[in-house]
Amino acid sequence: MKFLSFVFLVGVLLLSFQMRAQSYDARITGTLEYDSHEYIPNVTITLYQGYDSITSTKTDVNGSFLMEVELLDQTEYYLKLIDGMPEYLSKDELTIQTGMYRSDFVFNMVYPEPRTEYFGGQVAYYQPKEVKKIEEFEVQQILSIIEKHPEICIQFSQTIIHSESEKTAKKRKVNFLKFLEKNGVDMSCIQFEKDPRFLRAFDEDQRSRIQGAIYSLDSKCK
Repeated sequence: MKFLSFVFLVGVLLLSFQMRAQSYDARITGTLEYDSHEYIPNVTITLYQGYDSITSTKTDVNGSFLMEVELLDQTEYYLKLIDGMPEYLSKDELTIQTGMYRSDFVFNMVYPEPRTEYFGGQVAYYQPKEVKKIEEFEVQQILSIIEKHPEICIQFSQTIIHSESEKTAKKRKVNFLKFLEKNGVDMSCIQFEKDPRFLRAFDEDQRSRIQGAIYSLDSKCK
């Protein structure tokens, strides 16, 4: 009986050792930049195993990121670019397959440089009657465009759902413009249509929104 107990204990210890040996400390590093060699900062990068989030980080001013994590051997992970990428760029999902002798992973990603013609799709979406929160809006891209085209005029318009009032639209517009000004946007390059438009019943996306388009590259709005 004592012999069997000893064998059982040894088996448990061996199994425990094998389970511990299946994981190791790993470094996941990389950079995000445009093909013009301009770095992409403040992009949220999250590591997943299946649907479970393991850890997150953001790219720094040099477009670099670092994750130091414990990974399981022979396991598939996903590195996802969650937030911070311009809307016209796809949000990549990168696969990491661990192996017995591989502990470090390096991803250097290069994307097309933002160009003026991409700006027409930039949109800030709002929940019903929401007036302050701004989602999916790239103020950094506006700053970049104005820097490259100091005499530009960008025209914004607002579309709202039928259950919302023009009063809500006005508050949304005021807060939106304050947001741009607070973030250093040259407001002489910005104009905003006076009256909101209502969503049509057959519009695919039934969310209220503010969107911008290039009105002029060589003449400021004001």
